[in-house]
Amino acid sequence: IMGQGKIYIYNNVVADIGGDKSNTSEFGQSGIFVDDRPPTLSKLSVFVANNTIVSPKRYGIYILNSYGNVGSDNDIYNNIFVMDGLHNYNQGANIAAAVGYKQSNNVGLTTVAAAKFADAVNRNYRLTSASPASGAEIDVSSLNITGLVNDILGLLRPVTKIDAGAYQYNSSSARTVGAPKAVTPAQIEVEVPANIESMP
Repeated sequence: IMGQGKIYIYNNVVADIGGDKSNTSEFGQSGIFVDDRPPTLSKLSVFVANNTIVSPKRYGIYILNSYGNVGSDNDIYNNIFVMDGLHNYNQGANIAAAVGYKQSNNVGLTTVAAAKFADAVNRNYRLTSASPASGAEIDVSSLNITGLVNDILGLLRPVTKIDAGAYQYNSSSARTVGAPKAVTPAQIEVEVPANIESMP
């Protein structure tokens, strides 16, 4: 994600993001990557909510600030980060020290099994009633962001006790709706900043 202004990133499933051409964990890709490249005319900030990030090669979300144009009003809410420990970088978020942000109710897990998805083997990352992401969110409906009141399937999220990640738990959809198709991600090379802050 690059550009300027406020950019909203929500209701996405990003799974098994791999490495670059060398396929090493040192140069692996992150689930969501943000930077102010090329230099922008105004500040860049992001609202990252209700995404399901599973087994990225690097970080769940990675925010750089190459030109000092990333603003302080960044929001990271209600995401699922499944960081399975298979790679050198095992952090849900890696954010440049100069970048201001608020974060709440993100669910960080260390194994895919712990997420209790409907059928992770077949890439069905819908929630089950046993998932720790069920009922884990804060209410973001008051933010009045188009699309956020519904999940990735268009299911209406309740006013309270909404679920973390891209899917709202539904007892029928978790069993009967087919798994999403895999999408081949673009390759992005990134460098680790000297000063970083991380969260679980």
